[in-house]
Amino acid sequence: ANILLEQQHYEKAINLFKQAVAKLPDNSSLLENLGIALNRSGYYQEAKETLRKAHQINPNNASILNNLGVALLSSRQLSDAITVFNQAIGLNPHDTSTKINLVNAYTENCDYLKAIETAFKLFLEDSCFCAQFTAPNNIDIEQFTSALANYSPAPERASYLPDLLCNLSTCLNESLFIEAAIHCLCKAKEIDPNHRKANSSYLFLCNNRDETSPGEIY
Repeated sequence: ANILLEQQHYEKAINLFKQAVAKLPDNSSLLENLGIALNRSGYYQEAKETLRKAHQINPNNASILNNLGVALLSSRQLSDAITVFNQAIGLNPHDTSTKINLVNAYTENCDYLKAIETAFKLFLEDSCFCAQFTAPNNIDIEQFTSALANYSPAPERASYLPDLLCNLSTCLNESLFIEAAIHCLCKAKEIDPNHRKANSSYLFLCNNRDETSPGEIY
């Protein structure tokens, strides 16, 4: 079942996980993986119920809470997803994937300043990025974008940064930090030149920037 889940054969994985859960109904790991497969197949309600059961069995498992948050996000229960992601981070403050999911949830909920704040904290957890500042806890957006231009992420961070930068760009643009939004997309394109969202968003923002003063940060 785990192999099928990794190979994205979700329906087959669901069938096997359900057989396993029938024999081991209190195994939180099985329930969590079943919930993941259900969510990825679009069975959001069943996924949430399964992940809540896993959480009841193992309430201090941050991974289960993160995946419950993903299921809530999939079904557009944004406020609930934000609450659950924050709970997961409270249990595991070093889990990057949950923080990225929280940025996504804040963005979808149009809570752009919270999304920007959370994304900034993610960048400041990287010692290579943080080393550019004498007071990293007090940086502003202009300082952030300047540091971003000189930032070379490690390979393990480069895998998720383009998506994160696109979400951050959306939040900055909606908050009228137009130039900062464009800087984020430039870095996303630099990391992954074929990133479709980064390229299309970059063209859109640049084409609409004529309405503002070039180079101005609001």
